[in-house]
This record gives sequence, structure tokens and C-alpha cells, in this order.
Amino acid sequence: MYVGVSGCHSVCYRLYTENAYKYELFPNTIPEIQRTNLSNVVLLLKSLGVTNLLNFDFIDPPPQVRFLRGPGWPGLRLAH
Repeated sequence: MYVGVSGCHSVCYRLYTENAYKYELFPNTIPEIQRTNLSNVVLLLKSLGVTNLLNFDFIDPPPQVRFLRGPGWPGLRLAH
């Protein structure tokens, strides 16, 4: 049972097998910034004047290796 915002009880159906639920799903979802292409984020931050992306205060920081060895970014200066 699930209690919604309005306080009404309802049922939630999930569309995956019990085996997938037990053995394949992560206990918590991985934040989107840690699993997506960072090219738009890098370009936006650079356009806003952020000079050191490796020390930028992300809420859920992506792995630094994705900045250092990311595809399509050879020679990009991330810090001064």
C-alpha cells in the first residue's frame, strides 16, 4: 500500500520481475550527473566563467576521471 500526498491509499505496480528486483536493481539510483554525458555541463560552466571544473562544488560530483579522460575532450584545460 502507498499513501499519496492527498492521504488516499493506493496501490503501486512496478514493471520488472522479482528476480530483477532482488539481483539487478541498485539500492539507490545513481544521480543523473554521474551517469550522463558531461559535454553540455562542461561547456555551460566554462561559458559562465568557471575556470576550475575539478574543484567545482557539485551537489553530486561526477567522477573526476570523466573530466580528465572524457571522450571528445583531448587537450581541454580544466584548471589553470
